[in-house]
Amino acid sequence: MIDYSIVYPSTHNPSWVVFMNYNYYCIDKVFYGIKYLNDEYLCAFMNSTICVFQSEFFGYSLVSGGGSFITVEDLKKLLIIDKIKEKKLIEIFKDLKSRKYYTIFTEIGIDPSKSIRSQKPNPLPDRKALDDIIFDILGLTQEERNEVYWAVCELVKNRLEKAKSV
Repeated sequence: MIDYSIVYPSTHNPSWVVFMNYNYYCIDKVFYGIKYLNDEYLCAFMNSTICVFQSEFFGYSLVSGGGSFITVEDLKKLLIIDKIKEKKLIEIFKDLKSRKYYTIFTEIGIDPSKSIRSQKPNPLPDRKALDDIIFDILGLTQEERNEVYWAVCELVKNRLEKAKSV
């Protein structure tokens, strides 16, 4: 058995979380185990909205229940920003991982019952702090940051609506 430090669920619904794995073994087809040089950093990055966007983009819609599924092969396609401002990202992640996770809509501050683009994203403070580190590294303007938030919410909303229509 291999001791994996990160547990990445193969499916997500409106809520999103990638877990640190302390003192447990992970061998499953529902959870992917990941080992990385700096697991805390990678887990923090994988909980960022940029990573959610990539997973929604590369993943597949599961019609039943509206979940999103990503294969190991597609998971390997995710672009990772490696160890830039690592300590600050990990520090913010400590706050984020110690609280309850909400739907991506609540995390980003978007009401899915309304038009996504008619709303100004208002992410939870710790979510915003984590995302801002990644967005700053990428040099995104405020409008581009809003585009990321809107795109994630639209992808999730469309996936959930498709499931309801079947």
